[in-house]
Amino acid sequence: MAEESVPLTISQGQKNYKTSLNNERESSQFFCNKCSKVQESMIDHKVGTWTLICCGIWCILTFIGGLIPFCCKPCKDVVQYCPECNQKVGEAPFTPC
Repeated sequence: MAEESVPLTISQGQKNYKTSLNNERESSQFFCNKCSKVQESMIDHKVGTWTLICCGIWCILTFIGGLIPFCCKPCKDVVQYCPECNQKVGEAPFTPC
């Protein structure tokens, strides 16, 4: 049986910081396990599976509309990184519904 990773919460002073930002689409503060610092995440938008599926659907409906998912950030997967050490700390895939 595979174990699922549960995001930990680190307390520093009066605030609690997450160590994993999975399924979050906005930049937020987190505790980096590699740097041992509280950081503001850096966001990167990447083309994912659902982006390509939406492109295919738009291409069937209208040729030029197939480019829309590549130009829209909400239609892409969000990957979050630590700005200090570039370690991936979270991923939120695009889901159309």
